[in-house]
Amino acid sequence: MRFPTAFVHQRALDSAVRSIEDSFSSQVVRIRHSFGEDSSGAPSIFFRVLVRDEAAPIVHLREFAQRISIALMDAARTDENGLHAYFDFRSVFEQARLRDPDWEWKIGYRQELLESAISLFQVTPRTQANLRRAVSSAYYAIFHF
Repeated sequence: MRFPTAFVHQRALDSAVRSIEDSFSSQVVRIRHSFGEDSSGAPSIFFRVLVRDEAAPIVHLREFAQRISIALMDAARTDENGLHAYFDFRSVFEQARLRDPDWEWKIGYRQELLESAISLFQVTPRTQANLRRAVSSAYYAIFHF
């Protein structure tokens, strides 16, 4: 699979997603994302938005989903990067009932640590400090979760 440029700028995307998460904090618990191929093989970004129970009344859900989806597509620059964007919304109550590991904090945090390790390893020029941070991040991702 050929990766779009968004894969190279993972830290910038993570920061932008966290910023959106903060701006929607009254409605959102967390936003996770991952990259992959959709069913047609096109490079894609998959967003999982965990919505606060009290912020998810049906009458406002459509408008909220549109606003946050547009903000996330802008942050990921999906058009510029040739990414198809997919969104999945779930309430805290629904997640507690389903217990889907892809939505849990530790799974997302492990992925963040691995992505951080890769980013630190790719920093140029390579310094002893960045290599140590990369190894440390990878170690925690693998052995502590």
